[in-house]
Amino acid sequence: MAVNGGTHSSHQISITLGTIFCVLAIGHFALMWWLKTWMMVFIIAGCILEVTGYLSTAAGYGTQSVQVIVAPIFLSTSVYMSLGTLIKRMDVKDFIPFRTASFCFVLGNVVSLGLQIAGVVLGKVQEDKSLGTSITIAGLAVQLVQDLAFFTTTIVVHKKFLKSPFFESGKGVYGWKNYLMTLYILTSLFFVRNCFRIVQFGIGWNGYVARQAAFAYTLDGLLMVIAMTMILFIHPGLVYSRLKADPLLEHTSNEL
Repeated sequence: MAVNGGTHSSHQISITLGTIFCVLAIGHFALMWWLKTWMMVFIIAGCILEVTGYLSTAAGYGTQSVQVIVAPIFLSTSVYMSLGTLIKRMDVKDFIPFRTASFCFVLGNVVSLGLQIAGVVLGKVQEDKSLGTSITIAGLAVQLVQDLAFFTTTIVVHKKFLKSPFFESGKGVYGWKNYLMTLYILTSLFFVRNCFRIVQFGIGWNGYVARQAAFAYTLDGLLMVIAMTMILFIHPGLVYSRLKADPLLEHTSNEL
């Protein structure tokens, strides 16, 4: 049965998602502080946006909360930066400067964030929503390109790592092999979510997909919960700590 905004079911789901993201934010903050992985602050910011967005939805402001729509940009920023730090610590920088790669991904997210905020706000304040919708879709399209570029970059990095002598640090739950597999899954989840949002806005603010809140709860909220839970348990800070145990690896202590 479809879950429509304003129903009792929608209210309960929003409260549940808001609570889950609150717990995830606390968990990520604790690990960030413990492991000193400061680039994970963007994930915490994203989780907080998810919390405020779903609470506003529960309060009856609909499922098109600006916070929920832009939150994945913050979530993905930490994911992008975590790979840059892993490249630095593995000392595999010959294929592309890791700072340049991280900068490009973060810059793309900034552009996407600006477009999506502008588009959603225009869509809410203007009677003719076509301009706002087009701008929002453009911002989401930037994210899609980012997802594909990051997935490709991860593949290139994976191939480089497989040729490195640091096999021991690649083993186990917190080895770099498992973390790269996690990045593949996370990027795929972001990609599916962004495809859904493009379809949703493409059909229109009052289209079938936008009116059926179940789509947003499953193809956005649930996917982001899965993504943030995965990176909480396969945390990059724990992967970096695993690298320290490899005697062959010349570990650098500076954070990205």
